[in-house]
Amino acid sequence: VHMAHAGHPILCDKLYGGRSQITAAELSGAAATGEPLLARQALHAHRLVIAHPATGESLQFEAPVPADMQAVLDCLRSRQ
Repeated sequence: VHMAHAGHPILCDKLYGGRSQITAAELSGAAATGEPLLARQALHAHRLVIAHPATGESLQFEAPVPADMQAVLDCLRSRQ
């Protein structure tokens, strides 16, 4: 909701962005044709650091960018 209010809704956020998927054609400014590149919200945390609730120990979790999100990034970068 915060990103939508700022005029930058999360990609593929059906509730606040108006659509639940996007194709490579749409990322290039054309009509929606072809298979969706992304069919879920484009939210990802590369790294999370939290304090364990009982011990206070710092816990760190890392995850690579998922393949579907990487496809969107590659498509956007090829437009430059």
